[in-house]
Amino acid sequence: MAAANLQAVEPGEPSSSAPRFSIRGFGTVGAAHSSIDRADFVGNTRQRRGAGFSDDWAFGVDSKLGVQFDAKLTERLTGVLQVVSQQLPNGKYTPQVEWANLKYQLRSDLSVRIGRILLAPFLVADSRLIGYGYPWIRPPIETYNLAQITKSDGINMSWRARLGSATNTIQASYGQQDEDFVFAAPSLAIIVSPQVRQLVGITDTVESGPWLGRATFFTGNISLGNSEGRVKFYSLGAAYDSGSWFIQGEWSLLDSAMRLQGATTQRRIGFYLSAGYRWREFTPYFTYSETAPEGSQTAPNVLTVDQKTYSAGMRWDLARNTAAKLQFDRIKLGTQRGNIGYFTNVQRGFPFAGSGNVASVAVDFVF
Repeated sequence: MAAANLQAVEPGEPSSSAPRFSIRGFGTVGAAHSSIDRADFVGNTRQRRGAGFSDDWAFGVDSKLGVQFDAKLTERLTGVLQVVSQQLPNGKYTPQVEWANLKYQLRSDLSVRIGRILLAPFLVADSRLIGYGYPWIRPPIETYNLAQITKSDGINMSWRARLGSATNTIQASYGQQDEDFVFAAPSLAIIVSPQVRQLVGITDTVESGPWLGRATFFTGNISLGNSEGRVKFYSLGAAYDSGSWFIQGEWSLLDSAMRLQGATTQRRIGFYLSAGYRWREFTPYFTYSETAPEGSQTAPNVLTVDQKTYSAGMRWDLARNTAAKLQFDRIKLGTQRGNIGYFTNVQRGFPFAGSGNVASVAVDFVF
C-alpha cells in the first residue's frame, strides 16, 4: 500500500517523453462527529475547531483541496508548485504553498532541490495530504502529529543506489520554517508561531518488492517569544504490501525542551500498527495507535499528551480516481493530570482520563 502510493503526485525523473507542463489535483470532502461534546476532536495541531464542542458534524477536520503544477524546463531541470486549501489555525481556508522548488538531476542517481521542500519523516509523508493515497481517512494522529514541521525552505540532496534487489534512497536537507499552530491546554487554545532555524534532516528509505522501510532524524533550533530550545525528531517505519494484504507500523520520538504559557513540553513517543485486506473494490482495515510521554510525569506544569486509539474502517474504490471511506475511532485518554490528548477547545466537564468515540466519513479524489 505505502510503496504503491507514496509518490502519488511527486514529479517523476526527467524524460524526453514527459509533457513540458502538467497540472494535477487532489482533494477530500469529509465530515467527523465526536461523542465528546466538551472539546473538539481535530485532525492535526493546526486546526482551531473540530468535531464535538464547535460542531456536531465538522467538515474542516479532513476536507481539503490541492493542486500541483509540474514543469519540465530542461532534460535535467524540473520544477514543482503545490498549493493546498485546508483549515488553518485562524479557522480560514486560505490556500497555502506546500511545495515550491526546482530540482536538478546531477546524475541518474543524484539530484538536488532548492526552495520549499517536503520533509519526509513518515511512510506516507509524500502523500500525507492526499487521502486517496492511503486506506485511512487520516493518518494515525498519535504518530503523525509529533512531526508538526512538514516542510522546509532550503536545500535537499537525494542519492539513490541499488543494493541487490533493493533500492536505497538517502535524502539530506537543510533549511528553516515558520508555521502557526494551535496550542491547546485545559481551558486554553491559542495560536502560536514558533520559528525553526538550522533545520537539518536525513532520511533513509529502502524499497524491495512488497517491502518498504524508512528511518529519519531531524533536528533544529526552535524559538517562540522569549523561549528557545532544541528540537529533535526520530522515526522508524516499515510496511509490507502484497497487493491483497498490507501491514505497516511506525515508531517516533519527539524530543523538545520548550516552555509554553508557563508549562514545559515533554519527550513524547508515538507509534501505530495498521493492517488491512483488499477484496475487489473494498478494503477493510484496523489500526492501533498510541502516544505518551517518555517516562513518568514527575514535575508540575508539564504539558502531557497521552492517548490511545482503536480504529476500524472501510475504503470503497467506487470509481476511477475516487474512494469513499468510513472510519470509527475509540479514543482513550491517559490518567496523567491535565492530559487532554489531541483535543482542543476544552470546556468545563471534559472527561479527563475518560474515553470517547469519533465517526468519520470521507470521499477522496485525484484528477
